[in-house]
Amino acid sequence: MITVVSVQDAINTVENIIGARSVRIISVDGVDGSGKSYLAKFLSHSSKYSYIDIDGEYLIPNNGKFIEFINYKKLKSDINCFLASGYILVIDGICATKILKNIGLEADVKIYIKKTIAGEWRDGKLFCYSRKIGDVIDERRKMLQESEIDEANIEGRVPEIFSFSEENMKDEILRYHFEYHLNP
Repeated sequence: MITVVSVQDAINTVENIIGARSVRIISVDGVDGSGKSYLAKFLSHSSKYSYIDIDGEYLIPNNGKFIEFINYKKLKSDINCFLASGYILVIDGICATKILKNIGLEADVKIYIKKTIAGEWRDGKLFCYSRKIGDVIDERRKMLQESEIDEANIEGRVPEIFSFSEENMKDEILRYHFEYHLNP
């Protein structure tokens, strides 16, 4: 694992890797809001690579889940077209590694974005990987319920009681990022 602190450092690192070996696919992964799309677009533009945005172009919206609602057929077809043309391809997505695996592909270079603010992880202890994922999901669900109670009290209504009988999209994404960190 290589740690870089700026976009330019990331691009220089990728360029050095590409210069040392054959690369066809670069994946840029990370949680929403981490800066992965910014880096992927910047890398694509500055290095003249092709670019695919999984989250923006291939996600079938409004299903409450993520990985199972990707248009895999179109994604695989588009990737194969780029690769057949000999282009280096930058693929950006929240769960890019797993999505590529689901279509039988693997990135030659994997970039995982984790953002810091003032020296602290932007996502705080949510992505503290020494914790158990079940505890993190339970904590997030409890915070959601407490937030709903607070909002209902302010608005003078009865709070909605959430049912967490099924894992939702955010839980699915949390679980993926914990698995990714433990098994990159």
